[in-house]
Amino acid sequence: MSNTLIYSNTVTTAFGAGIRTASGAFTVTHTTIANNVGGSGFSGTASAVYNTIAWGNTVPGFSDVPVIASCNIDGGGKAGPAINPQFVAAGAGENYHLRNTSPAINACATGKSPDLDNVPRPFGGATIWEPSRAWFSGSTSR
Repeated sequence: MSNTLIYSNTVTTAFGAGIRTASGAFTVTHTTIANNVGGSGFSGTASAVYNTIAWGNTVPGFSDVPVIASCNIDGGGKAGPAINPQFVAAGAGENYHLRNTSPAINACATGKSPDLDNVPRPFGGATIWEPSRAWFSGSTSR
C-alpha cells in the first residue's frame, strides 16, 4: 500500500479500524492512518512500514511491531516515535495535511513520488512522512 490516506473508519470488533491483516506480506509506504474508531490504525503484523503516520486512532498506531520500520510516526510507539504529527485539522476537519511546524516535514531521506496532491517528492530537500506535503501554517487556506 502506497500514498494512501485511511481515516475516520469505524469498526465494532476491536481489530484494525484502518487496516487489518491476518497473514502474508504487507508493506505500507507513505500512508497516513488517522482517526479510525474501534481499533488500532493497523492490526496484525506489517512486513515493512516506511514514511508512514499512524495517529489519533482509538487504539494507537500499530497493534504489533512491524518486521521493518523506518521513518514513521506511530501513536503507539511500535513503528516509530509517538510524536504529534501536527495535522492541519484532524477529526471533524478531515484535513490531514501537515502544518509547516510538523516534525514529519523533511524528516525522511527517501520516498516515493508524487504525493497525493500530485507534487513531486522530495520537497525542500528531503521526503515528508505523509502522503501529501504541507502547505499550511495554522490555517486551512493555501
